[in-house]
Amino acid sequence: MKAHYLLPATLLLALAACRPAGVRELDCPVVLESPLAPLPGYFCLDPAAPFLSYVDRDSRSLVLAAVDGSSPPAYLDRITDLPEQDPLAGAHLLFAAGDELHLLYLDRQSEESLLLKYVRKSLSTGTTWLDLLPGSGRPLAAFPTAAGLEVFLERDQTLFREGPRPQTVRTPFRSEGQASLFATEGLRGFTVYDGQTHRLLLFHLRGQEVESLEVARFGQAQDSAVDGQGRLQILTYDPRSFRILLYRTEDPASGFQVQPVTLARGTSSLALVRLPGGQGFLFNEISARQHPRYQVSLLHFLPAEGYQKTVLYRSEYPVTALRAVPAGEALYVALLQEDLRVLRVEYRALR
Repeated sequence: MKAHYLLPATLLLALAACRPAGVRELDCPVVLESPLAPLPGYFCLDPAAPFLSYVDRDSRSLVLAAVDGSSPPAYLDRITDLPEQDPLAGAHLLFAAGDELHLLYLDRQSEESLLLKYVRKSLSTGTTWLDLLPGSGRPLAAFPTAAGLEVFLERDQTLFREGPRPQTVRTPFRSEGQASLFATEGLRGFTVYDGQTHRLLLFHLRGQEVESLEVARFGQAQDSAVDGQGRLQILTYDPRSFRILLYRTEDPASGFQVQPVTLARGTSSLALVRLPGGQGFLFNEISARQHPRYQVSLLHFLPAEGYQKTVLYRSEYPVTALRAVPAGEALYVALLQEDLRVLRVEYRALR
């Protein structure tokens, strides 16, 4: 994989924003808080729809909730009665496509039996459909097509493609963390870190083929999306250099331009976010303060000042996963510690 390193002036400003003098703080209200089961599925939040899904710790049910807390959480299905060590317990995938919200999850009927269930909901009418899908395994990515739903499942250290064109995509394979999906008319695929090869992998759907590419020799913390110019963006963290890096390309087969974004320590989760002023970068890090030791930060662009770093959340406990979605006049940031909580970050406060 070719990589060309660039350091444009705007990103030099981003590096400068790491200095304490350039840091602002917001007091962001918590709009949703829930006890989350400590299961491999964690929670799912798609940047294209203001909903999140998670497994409730007390009821062990899969829950669908409005990210802004505007309606009570909907308890969909009790998915497991087995111990938390079950490697597939809580595995699910939530994503939006067009007017529909899609949710895939594993329901363990017994120690030997796993069912892959598929819930499809119209966001305009509220109509919901439930289907059983062939195959079983941890759902990493899925894409609606005219021929049917294409699902990428991880099972027995192998990545499978199920649907109209079933195939074995990669073996051996062992995902670490959640996969990041992107789907536009020009680009479709997902990124995920492979614990077998210790590589951040890109799976690009090119026609009927699945192109597998190595992006970086790190990337447990990563996110991907397609920008307004049709370019694929992959945001990831290099723990050796303590840098968050942005990979960009119009065609993944031709290589990436790599741009340093900012310095950070101890980043374990990050996200690309859409803001009114342009691209934003969300990440957790170890604070320069001794107490509280951990924080969630947002790097965003201000026309008069360049890139600004804003601290959204501080805690004595580390954040293990985060995602964000824009909705209305605010950005909603979901973060996982011992519980799941959602912060409301108003755009006017960032300005």
